[in-house]
Amino acid sequence: CLCTGQCIENITEAQCLATPDFQSFTPCASCFDVDCEPVGACCLCTGECLEGVTQAECEADPDFVSFTECATCAEVNCEPAGACCNCDGLQCEILTPAECAARGDDGRYRGDCMTCDDCGAVGACCLPGQDPDCIENVTEDDCQALGGENFTPCASCDELVCVKGACC
Repeated sequence: CLCTGQCIENITEAQCLATPDFQSFTPCASCFDVDCEPVGACCLCTGECLEGVTQAECEADPDFVSFTECATCAEVNCEPAGACCNCDGLQCEILTPAECAARGDDGRYRGDCMTCDDCGAVGACCLPGQDPDCIENVTEDDCQALGGENFTPCASCDELVCVKGACC
């Protein structure tokens, strides 16, 4: 069996071992008798790499990010990855922190292994009577937990008027 899942029949063990992409040799067997599945390197959202696994085994791992057929862990660059959400929480991709940061203001990294289900709107929140009186990049739940008000998705503190007073 080759790492691509192909099977070569009527070959000696020495010939098999000398074949590029060699995966396994089964003596006294035909290709009909063996199950050759492609194997490679599996990147997980933690940045960990699993080697010599099938794509199905890789994708079954809850921390799965990517699979590279016929590769070793030394040949792939597995970096931590997680949900990169836009400020309103409606668009999401699984990216590395650097890839998410490259999206500029349209990408907010939620953390390693976080899923797109973890995306929610973030924005600015007024904190009456507190210093500072406004905080950015918070969720509406965080705003309320801090005693805040006037949560505005995708906004910065420069865009909010948080101080209230009398008008004559």
